[in-house]
Amino acid sequence: MSSAVQFILTAEDTEERRGRCRYLLMQRCGAHRDSQRISQKIVAYVNGEKMSETILIGRGKHFSSIARSQWEEQLHKVPERMKIRLSFMTNQHHLVRYFVVRTLPRTGRPIPPELIAAKLKIALKKVNAILAELEERLFFLVRDKQGAVLWAYPVTADATRHRLRFSTGEEIYAA
Repeated sequence: MSSAVQFILTAEDTEERRGRCRYLLMQRCGAHRDSQRISQKIVAYVNGEKMSETILIGRGKHFSSIARSQWEEQLHKVPERMKIRLSFMTNQHHLVRYFVVRTLPRTGRPIPPELIAAKLKIALKKVNAILAELEERLFFLVRDKQGAVLWAYPVTADATRHRLRFSTGEEIYAA
């Protein structure tokens, strides 16, 4: 599985932020043979006038750059694409998803469908059907073997390398 890393650096960015971005990108590259070239390319973009017009994108250990205008064009399409992707969701789908995302940080444990049904006053059969759809269609959540919600983007009761702490004092792992 590859993930994308995106940094937008402009002339106004501090040297500390530039250095941190270089460090994170180099870390992502690991011992990749192109890591030195990538580091030099980043420095050139950061110190050059073109930085504000170039987006550097990392996928796994491979990096590419695209024009800022192309990136912004794609960003403008996101709301419409998301509207289409989410069109199957009813108000109850949204209620269930919001409930599990809010509740996971409070409990730090998988959330059984029975609790969701009781708290939201939705029939258990309907909750199970909604959970199945959310898991299957959008991968918004993942359930354990007992059917309890273990992971609801962006949080998870599973231990990961990334721990979140909210201003409310709640702590949970990042999905």
